[in-house]
Amino acid sequence: MGKVHEFMNSNRICRRWELDGRPVQVIEKQGTTPYRGVDHPTVITIWKGLHMLDTGRGIWQVDQSTTCDAGPKLGTALIYDVHPAVPATEEERQANRRALDLVIRQIRPGWHLVDDPA
Repeated sequence: MGKVHEFMNSNRICRRWELDGRPVQVIEKQGTTPYRGVDHPTVITIWKGLHMLDTGRGIWQVDQSTTCDAGPKLGTALIYDVHPAVPATEEERQANRRALDLVIRQIRPGWHLVDDPA
């Protein structure tokens, strides 16, 4: 077994681990989170690549997961992208891009997706 990371989230013990033969890229950033006028040291850890995640409520195969650990007072936030069981077809991806572009144009007239040919 490769890399393993255990952390607390919402009073649950969570764990993420690397799959055999599927290395993940781990990016760690240091920063601060302002809360009530005080800057709290924050560690952001991003795991990129297919790996497993136990959220304390279920085990997921994910493509990317991010933790933002702001210490014991503010806690740890968890964000993740579940790996799709069946990859989207190119037609589905284009339809999703068109739908997203429509929403973007409604919110911000004159804006569009970067890869939009229009």
